[in-house]
Parts: sequence; C-alpha cells; structure tokens
Amino acid sequence: MFKYEYSISGFLIQGSWNQIVEHGLNIYLALTSINNISENQLKEYNEWRPKINENINIMEQKTSDYISADYSNSNINLNIESIPEITSSCKEASKKCISKVESLVYENLMMKISPNYFDNKLISANLRQKEDYYIFEININNDEYKTQVKNIIESQNNFY
Repeated sequence: MFKYEYSISGFLIQGSWNQIVEHGLNIYLALTSINNISENQLKEYNEWRPKINENINIMEQKTSDYISADYSNSNINLNIESIPEITSSCKEASKKCISKVESLVYENLMMKISPNYFDNKLISANLRQKEDYYIFEININNDEYKTQVKNIIESQNNFY
C-alpha cells in the first residue's frame, strides 16, 4: 500500500518503512534548503525522524526520550527552582528520578494508546503502524515554509 497526500494540514504518507523513511528525509532535505529556519529545531527533527536502520520500537524509545527530556527541561525546572532551599545536587537527582519515571510511564502506557510524535515550533509529526504499513504525517507549522517544501519535493519528483 502506498499513498501520499498534501493538504493544508501537511504531508501524509502511508507505506512501507522504507517509504516513510524516504518521506521524512525528503522533508528534512527540503527544509535545509530554505533560509531563516532554526537550525536547532531542524536538528531536533532530524534526530527524531525515522531512519532506515531503525524500526517502530526504536521510534517509540526516541519519542519517549524526546517527550521526557522536553518535559524535564521545562516544567520540572520551574518547580524545582521555585524552592530555594534545594541544592543543585538535589535538583539534579530529582530531575533524573522524575525523568526516569516519566520515561517508564510514557513507554509502558502512553505508547500503547498514542502514536509516536514529535513537536517543536517548526514541525509537528506523528508516526503510527497499522497492520502491514505505516502512516507518517508531517506538518510544517509555517505555511510559507510548507509551500516551499511542497514545491521542492514536487520539482524533484521525489517518489510521489
């Protein structure tokens, strides 16, 4: 099964692991050719996106790591820093402990009921497996960039 769609909500592909890997790479490469895109946000997506030597289990682990790291770097820091008596070593130990618990909960509970996903200011993406194919959706959160990526992919005739 192979299906590709472009819509106002972004890019969607249904297909084999190799096809969704190629789709994710094509989006990444198109974005690298556009000026003014945050290299850090693009790097985050590139690290998360599916690779040919990976599988859905590895994507689950990468999603879990991404989510728990993102949560630990934002909400927990604010909570811990609001308690002035806690020393920096306690802060670090607390962060590690909470991050590990979050990771375990996410891996063992959330991954069973939700797709693998990635979200930053540049890209929102999700990946899920159906019986014998995968569904990979990518939205570029800037409409101008999204249109440019669509034009780049179509001009290169990339497997679509």
